[in-house]
Amino acid sequence: MPGRPHGLFSPQTLKPLLEKRRRARINESLNQLKTLILPLVCKDSSLYSKLEKADILEMTVQFLREVPAAPSAPEPSESFRAGYRACLAGLGALLAPAPPLPPRHRLPEPPPPAHPKAAPSPPAVPLCAAPTPLWRPW
Repeated sequence: MPGRPHGLFSPQTLKPLLEKRRRARINESLNQLKTLILPLVCKDSSLYSKLEKADILEMTVQFLREVPAAPSAPEPSESFRAGYRACLAGLGALLAPAPPLPPRHRLPEPPPPAHPKAAPSPPAVPLCAAPTPLWRPW
């Protein structure tokens, strides 16, 4: 038949190659599964070197049934609300009214004006004199 190629990539030669690759992937995955599941089910891998594929799958199914289900994650909006409430509670505790300070820690009261209608008098201390120490509340 002139229209049909009989070469390396014909359906007759391609199908067995694809099947061989598929089986190799399955076997490799089962070997990886065996190395993962044996320590989890407390089995000595040296005693179970020749397990059948069905045995590996059955042990995996049994292990997965015994593992407790992970709790479902809360809705993102609910998680945000809970975090927001916790933040507000923390801020409320931090910014709660503090007890009044003892008198020695309070800021000094400003002096009363000498004569409210009189012009301000020049300072008694010259401007170039050494500054007095500044009182700080801390």
